Amino acid sequence: GGNVNLLRDGGIGAPGDADYRSNSSNLSGFTARLNLLAQATDQPVAVDPNEGLGNSRSVADFSARAFGVIEETRRNVTDRAEFSFIVLQRSTTSLAAETGVSLDAEMARLLELERSYSASAKIISVVDAMYESLLSAVR
Repeated sequence: GGNVNLLRDGGIGAPGDADYRSNSSNLSGFTARLNLLAQATDQPVAVDPNEGLGNSRSVADFSARAFGVIEETRRNVTDRAEFSFIVLQRSTTSLAAETGVSLDAEMARLLELERSYSASAKIISVVDAMYESLLSAVR
C-alpha cells in the first residue's frame, strides 16, 4: 500500500525523501519522469557477454530479444509435442492393423466379461441361499 503517484513522480524508491521526487509540485499531468524513463530504456547497458547479445544493448532491445528467444522455444516445444502426438496415433493405428486387435473393442469385451462374471456371482449366491433354506427346512 503505497502512493501510486510516487511511481509517476519518481519518488517510489524513497517516499520520505522530498529531494528524490521529480514532481515536487504534484502536477497531475506530470509526464517528464515517464518520458525520462522511456528514454532510459533505449540507452545501452552492460550485458553479460555469455548471453550472446553483444557487450551492450538497450533494455528495450534486450527484452525484445529475450521475448523472441522465449517465443522460439515455445514454438519448438509445441512442434515437438504435436509431432509426438502424431507418432503415437500412427503407432497405435499401425499396431491395431498389424495385430488385428482394436484396443477399444477389447476394452468393451472386457467390460462385458466383468459384468457377466458379476451377474454369475450373484446367481450363485442366490442359489446358495436357496439351498441353505431348503436344507434347513428339511432338517
